[in-house]
Amino acid sequence: MRFVMILVVLSAFLPGCRSAFVPKKQLEAFNQEYQGKKFRSREDLFFQQNDRIDKNRLIHKKGTVVVLKVEASDDWIRVRARDVTRNEEQYPGEVFLFLVEDPENEQTGEQILAALRRILGANLAPVP
Repeated sequence: MRFVMILVVLSAFLPGCRSAFVPKKQLEAFNQEYQGKKFRSREDLFFQQNDRIDKNRLIHKKGTVVVLKVEASDDWIRVRARDVTRNEEQYPGEVFLFLVEDPENEQTGEQILAALRRILGANLAPVP
């Protein structure tokens, strides 16, 4: 009986003990890679959640020069693109990419960041 009670208590706490979507150190390295760099949109930027692109939500037009800001929690990552002509304090940027953890498609933090780099590379070109 005591064993069953211990299992019940442990099972109540274990769901909260999972690791983050992308480990913090990997995300910090990713942010440093993109911090302070400018990018020009190759095509119109539309809101995208995982693999779904919403063509009704235009974020930036083709050719807009933007800077990126990556934000994350334990189960999602979002990328904001801010037009460089706008003040960061008044305009933090629009979320154009929102990745949500998919329990049916488990990936490592490295795989998620590789997919994020592919998406960014396909949509944005570095500005010298």
